[in-house]
Amino acid sequence: MNEKNNLFKNVGKFRDNNISYYVNKYTNNDGFYNLGWGNLSEEMIKYIVPKINFDKNLIGRYNDSQGTKDLLDEIVKFVNEKSGLILNKENILITNGVTSSIFLLGNYFKNFHNINTVLLQNPTYDTAINIFRSQDYDIKTTDPNLNDNYDKNIELAYLMFKFQNPTGLYIEKDRAKELKENILKSSYLIEDDSYGLLEKDSEINIIKNNKYVYLSSFSKYIFPGLRLGYIVADVNIINNLKTIQKYYMSHPNILSQIVLFDYFKTGKIYNEINNKIRILDIKNKLFENSLSPKIKNILTHDHTGFYYWLKLPKDVNLIHLFIELLKNKVFVIPGDIYFVNNKYNALRVCLSPININDIPKAAKILSKIIENYV
Repeated sequence: MNEKNNLFKNVGKFRDNNISYYVNKYTNNDGFYNLGWGNLSEEMIKYIVPKINFDKNLIGRYNDSQGTKDLLDEIVKFVNEKSGLILNKENILITNGVTSSIFLLGNYFKNFHNINTVLLQNPTYDTAINIFRSQDYDIKTTDPNLNDNYDKNIELAYLMFKFQNPTGLYIEKDRAKELKENILKSSYLIEDDSYGLLEKDSEINIIKNNKYVYLSSFSKYIFPGLRLGYIVADVNIINNLKTIQKYYMSHPNILSQIVLFDYFKTGKIYNEINNKIRILDIKNKLFENSLSPKIKNILTHDHTGFYYWLKLPKDVNLIHLFIELLKNKVFVIPGDIYFVNNKYNALRVCLSPININDIPKAAKILSKIIENYV
């Protein structure tokens, strides 16, 4: 096996380095159509980071591992408004983003409950797969739509119900509620809802159960560089997570918390979310209208969302397709990295990093090339 094929085979273990190897080899910044990682194009960020007079007393010392009190209060109001529930700040932990949240929860369930097995959708968020692997979890799988029978003896599940990464699939509210309640009869459930508010009149659909854990992020709602998320859970879980966060990360980033607090107090967070919904809707419609009918037929996509998933025939040489797209200045993510098992050929397409004006050209290149493989 030559070096290139070996790199691609192991891309799930060394995601960024190996995909970057091919991107750097076959592309440059001139005329490059980025349909890859979930960055945000400039038009999707409505507000400039505000000029804030930072409280020197606050930034000059270490802070509470749960997060700053003022921001906790704002997040509680935000979640209560979107969920229709009455939660307290004792039910909230601010984290350094969803990646950090998954790491903390994996540590908690392993060390406080002696849980060694976790149920994941297959395919699913590659970072979650690698975090659970790094913590020596035995990973069991179900399909993204949660139609498969799965081991009912599972004690922990990590699942996405809205705009699942990487497939973009969306499980409607009533069915999602029924699925969550069934899982919670025998298992702890971590729901990752990082993209759940990216639709008009969206809600936060929290289940009131002491074995249920909800996590989300402000990175996609404001900007990825913010690196802040939050966990909603029973007070006993939050108290233990506070201890873990204290000794692994000290506390969530203070400067980011101050910026996020300003977004809440000024109401700009709602403008940001609405702007992203509007831009994504424009991008999605433009992209779908620019694809050839043949490629549109193999596209998986629901609602507004972030991702499209293209399932390809099993005889497709995915590395050849990936490189051919790169040579033609189109970057998408090979689906290989999102699988635990039972892999099949697929590509993930993300519209958030590409400018609106570049979408028709990128979609036509994508269609023309992939048509030769399907």
